Amino acid sequence: MVFTSFDSCKIYFNVFERDSEENILILHGWTANSSFYYFLKRYIDYANLVLWDARSHGKSTLDKDATIEKIARDLRCLLEVIGDKKLTIMGHSMGALTIFEYISQFGVDGIDKIVIIDQSPKLITDSEWGLGLYGNFSYQMNQSLIKEFEEDLSLGLIKLSYAYGINPEYNKMYKDNFDYLYSNRRIFQDEQSLGLINIWKSFSVKDYRGILEKIDIPVLLIYGAKSQFYKVGTGLYLKSKIKKSKLFIFENGDHSPFLSDPESFSGHVYNFIKGEGPFLDKNIYGRV
Repeated sequence: MVFTSFDSCKIYFNVFERDSEENILILHGWTANSSFYYFLKRYIDYANLVLWDARSHGKSTLDKDATIEKIARDLRCLLEVIGDKKLTIMGHSMGALTIFEYISQFGVDGIDKIVIIDQSPKLITDSEWGLGLYGNFSYQMNQSLIKEFEEDLSLGLIKLSYAYGINPEYNKMYKDNFDYLYSNRRIFQDEQSLGLINIWKSFSVKDYRGILEKIDIPVLLIYGAKSQFYKVGTGLYLKSKIKKSKLFIFENGDHSPFLSDPESFSGHVYNFIKGEGPFLDKNIYGRV
């Protein structure tokens, strides 16, 4: 399916219908697309699933001037297409930033519940904020990374996930298996690369901490104790700021904890939607 967004961009989405009043919209991460999450339909069989390709991703329009602000406006248009239904929005990585940006523009209008997966409200760190990307990601480091993306986005993505991350297992994979990682890299069209890099530029400088205390609907926070990007303390911070939030930390999960244990992941989402729990395991805080 396709809808036309506010600026005539064509945004692709897919719907997997169940016999349920519950609806879950999954927002993917940066450079990913809806197909990365299709396998979840085998586990999340208790709700209708909606998955989209954000602009400059997947089958949606390539926009070299894409930004997180535009993506949030696209989300607003999609919610109008979905209509007045009981809706939980699940955002993974950039998908969580899309939710934050949506809230900064439109509040929580049209959303009943939110699931945030392994994301910080502010990527860039400084002397007063240490829970951004890698727990140590200065403005200067971001500018250097952007230059790497501009030179070779495919190689920059490998370095982002493996070389620079805080999970030693991924660091070792980069050192021991670089040739394999590079030979299996994703290839991007020039226009798509421009759009993706522009999106990174737009969200990497954002600070969404100010909106967290304004979120007044239920939120499930899911983090991986072995994330290559974020410390577990990031989830604890969001838990302290969002009034109606619950936190679950996957002990063996990385930045994509639904991959390590999709059945458990699905179960926690189900419990959250149904208002059950508990969620917080105090024994696996890991790298706080």
